Amino acid sequence: MIKDNSGSKDLFVAGLDTTSATVEWVMAELLHNPKKLTKTRKELQQVLNKDEDPKDSDIFKLKYLQAVVKETLRFHPTAPILIHKSMTKVDISGFKVAKDAQVLVNVWAMGRDPSIWTNPNF
Repeated sequence: MIKDNSGSKDLFVAGLDTTSATVEWVMAELLHNPKKLTKTRKELQQVLNKDEDPKDSDIFKLKYLQAVVKETLRFHPTAPILIHKSMTKVDISGFKVAKDAQVLVNVWAMGRDPSIWTNPNF
């Protein structure tokens, strides 16, 4: 019996695509912000041992790099619009949403909203 695993392949490729897109955005933002690039490089040089390969445990020591990645994901989300379906009738901030209604969440706009973020720019 032949088993179709094409869905698994799509999921794997989607994971690679979002990861590579995030890395590209991190690099682009750091290249546009030389002081932040310098600070990131200094942290990497201080934490990582140049005579050894990086270890998983090193990630927890790279606080600034973690912040850079989180800010990049906030500013350049890999999924800028999320599509949901309302399971029940609900009121959200004064808006009535019917059961089974399609709800679009604009993650891109949320990451740039000055009413949520003190300084929404990277």
